[in-house]
Amino acid sequence: MLAVYGLLAVVMVAAGGIYLSETGAAATPCKWVNHERLARPCAVAEVWNGLRQEAEHAPDITSRNANISVTRNAEAEARQLWEKGFVPLGRNVDPWSFEVPVDWNADPFKDRNWRYQLHAWRMLDPLLGAWEQTADQGFLTDALRIILDWHEYHAVRGQKSEYEWYDMAVGLRAMKLAYLFQRAFEGDVQLDDAGKAKLIHLAWLHAQSLMDKRLLSKGNHGLFQLHGLLALCKVVPSIETCTGAQNFVKTEMQDLLLRQFSSEGVHLENSPEYHLFVYNTVKRFMDSGWYDQFDFIRDLMERVAQNRIWMVHPDKTIVTVGDSEPKPVTIDWPKSSDSCQGAKASCYLLQNFRDSGYAIVRSVWAVPVQKASMLFVMGMFFQTGHKLPDDLSFEWFDEGERILTNAGKYSYSNGPFRDYVTSTAAHNTVEIDGTTRKLTEATRYGSAIKDAKVMGETFLIRGTVPREEGIDHERLVLFRPQRWLAIVDVLQGDAPHQYTQWFHFAQQWRLENAEDDVSLVSSSGRTVLVRHLSGAQLVTSRGQKQPKPQGWVTESYGNMVDRQALGYTAGGRSVRLVTLFGFDASAVDEASVAVSRYAPDPLHAMSKH
Repeated sequence: MLAVYGLLAVVMVAAGGIYLSETGAAATPCKWVNHERLARPCAVAEVWNGLRQEAEHAPDITSRNANISVTRNAEAEARQLWEKGFVPLGRNVDPWSFEVPVDWNADPFKDRNWRYQLHAWRMLDPLLGAWEQTADQGFLTDALRIILDWHEYHAVRGQKSEYEWYDMAVGLRAMKLAYLFQRAFEGDVQLDDAGKAKLIHLAWLHAQSLMDKRLLSKGNHGLFQLHGLLALCKVVPSIETCTGAQNFVKTEMQDLLLRQFSSEGVHLENSPEYHLFVYNTVKRFMDSGWYDQFDFIRDLMERVAQNRIWMVHPDKTIVTVGDSEPKPVTIDWPKSSDSCQGAKASCYLLQNFRDSGYAIVRSVWAVPVQKASMLFVMGMFFQTGHKLPDDLSFEWFDEGERILTNAGKYSYSNGPFRDYVTSTAAHNTVEIDGTTRKLTEATRYGSAIKDAKVMGETFLIRGTVPREEGIDHERLVLFRPQRWLAIVDVLQGDAPHQYTQWFHFAQQWRLENAEDDVSLVSSSGRTVLVRHLSGAQLVTSRGQKQPKPQGWVTESYGNMVDRQALGYTAGGRSVRLVTLFGFDASAVDEASVAVSRYAPDPLHAMSKH
């Protein structure tokens, strides 16, 4: 269905998104405004002046509350857009030659995130930032030239782009539209009547999309959709499709946040990075003052804020569970006793988010990072968004460095490394028959954490997960900080399978010995010994590419580095796999005793009967 500018555009919802359809009626700005709020004259100038007068009562749309990233180098980045090309913020890709008219359906890197950022108008961020820093109207003129080209491509020429109505992109565009409307109303940039009409039409189209509940994301993208709608409709409330926007946002925002966060105040998209990202996003939105009447948001965000400290390692890098990267973050630790400078049982904390699906052991906050320990166990599957097949996986940090980690998200581009990080074998969990189960709504299990407690100086965390082929998987994690870690997996099925217990070391650890107790040495000079008690076959891999990748870890978005992977493989209908880690032989012996005490072999017991 093609839409022709100059005809009344009607939004039609189809499986692939929103499409414009012509109706044959003459289209003027009069058709796109609510005449109960705004007088009826249809000339562009009258409609524009009416909108401008209403906008005098609107709150300020700033780069912060419009989610526009302004860097100190915005002016240079704005000029580089035309000289070198478009590079989305935070993405390590080559510049894409950028000029108007734009090929809005381009996909030069085979990366869906890049395509979304193109349609989120991310190239406007440095332009708008440069205008804020220099007051040079040329930067605003360039920004308007780009968005009117987007309108020309889609609404006038009727061409299609796969990401033109992508949920989060629409929300971010709506924020930028609100910002530019305000700049134009205040005379910071000049528009002719044709440009004004197109801007009004863009507002109508975006509000129409954002007010459609069927198109509202149930994940964190929905936050951007709702905030974009609120921003746009505060500036141009008489746009016809903005009718009821305030109440719509209030109702849907509450419902969305209650789906996004557990009652414990933990984000439910399976990734610590997104807990931090969504908190920062909502806080930035709240700072606008537009949500002061939404008491539930403030109360929920207070709990979410308190839980941020559990999502990062003692070195203040994000735990790489799910679609997370090991990014450093700025965060303040709570105050705690300075008496915990050494290792003692009273100097560790256990946080059991049982309803949410995380269990964490870590040193108290006063312990310096060089002596600090942390174990993060993952057992969450409430939503498919940002979920990776890392059921009952974990990360281990001790005495200043990461030891065992997950693969991280790599990127959202298609290719062998994205396939790798979305495979079971890329995580510290058990792979079944060398395959990865597809993650669907039907395979969600909520929280897998069943128990988390401390017994003397030993911490115990237990989780259970229903796996593919009707297999039940129970994992028992025993941990004594600064000494040892024990992983006990029991898998029971109705038919024989091959099970591989995978462990992935941080990049700085190198395999030194693969006989008897396997030993790995860190670049810091420390050693970890690994002892397997179940007679499974050992597989070692580092930087393997064929027949499929193994032994890799995300260093930053789109950047993979090699690292050491160990796999212990055994076959049978039901198996018990036990692997111990310790900083010396006596520590591994202690771990073995703890397994005998706290995790007796249920399969052996069954065989006696």
